Amino acid sequence: MDGRAPDWQCPNTSCLNHTKLVFGRNSHCPSCGSPPEPSMRAFTKEEVAPHVQPNPRGANDWQCPNESCINHLKMVFGRHVNCPSCNAPRMMPEWYAKEELIPDRGNDWQCPNEGCINHSKMVFGRHTSCPSCGTARNATKAGDWLCPNTSCINSKNLVFARNTHCPNCGSPKPMTKGPMTVPRQHVVQFPPMMPTMFCPPAQMVGGKGCKGVNGDWKCPNPSCVNHVRMVFGKNMLCPQCGSPKSIPTPVMQVAMGKGSQGDWQCPKPDCVNHVRMVFGKHDNCPQCGSDKLPQVLWDAGLQEPLPEVFGRPGDWQCPNSECINHRKLVFAKNTECPKCGSPPVEALRTVPARGDGRSRSPYR
Repeated sequence: MDGRAPDWQCPNTSCLNHTKLVFGRNSHCPSCGSPPEPSMRAFTKEEVAPHVQPNPRGANDWQCPNESCINHLKMVFGRHVNCPSCNAPRMMPEWYAKEELIPDRGNDWQCPNEGCINHSKMVFGRHTSCPSCGTARNATKAGDWLCPNTSCINSKNLVFARNTHCPNCGSPKPMTKGPMTVPRQHVVQFPPMMPTMFCPPAQMVGGKGCKGVNGDWKCPNPSCVNHVRMVFGKNMLCPQCGSPKSIPTPVMQVAMGKGSQGDWQCPKPDCVNHVRMVFGKHDNCPQCGSDKLPQVLWDAGLQEPLPEVFGRPGDWQCPNSECINHRKLVFAKNTECPKCGSPPVEALRTVPARGDGRSRSPYR
């Protein structure tokens, strides 16, 4: 310090210098003429230093005493002796307990997962699940999560952390910002991602199908605005939160800790066995009677039997079930569907010929 007198705050609450400071050399406020009061004097760094203890980062942050200042609700870094916003002096020593100064928002909550960063911090009250690890607000064990399907009973109850899909409706576990560890026996095997316009599994619940334009999809992150709205089909990541596009319906061989080799999934979306499995000895679903799909169609990622169409050898059906060329044909010369841009699947390239093998479809 250069030895100058400490600045002080004008005690007149209607004066401009009540929220600012008066230079220490002044014996009266130059604005209103009020004399200084010892309690309104700003503390110097030398006076503050003995009260500052070597605590973890942020432990010495303090709250601005000026109720009209933005830093009265936020905090000021411990290195400052005056508020950088309104220049109000730091009060001593009762202003050092940071935990007692943070405004109580009431609805904010602590993540029950002890390994999560939000276990020591707080989660905003508007979230029903921790945005970092995905643990639900009312979870009794770390990792338990809420079903993102609002019409499902598990959107209010809990799904055990070991499940990667909701056991009631089949909706996938929402993506989280942090890493998610899943035991090997509960991993679901998916077919390779194809640049087609499939409807995500979360939107196929109840057989209601997709909403919006063909190929548009819903963000799997329940705290994202695009979980209610839609993401354009051309995007492979949500532009709002970065969550990846949901993967199409899983193949028949699913390792969920149940079932065995050869068990298969019913292709009818509104059937209970579309989420569960059918024993491999059955050729038809015992619940709804749907036929078992050939393995080649599951490998292609198709969810329903293909309609029978005829054309020239080499012509192929578009694998996108929402596209008009899924019911008609694409010429063999095309390397992608001219309507939706889906690439051909070799299993669907050869089609039976009828008559002279010529088709009159205008969608070529």
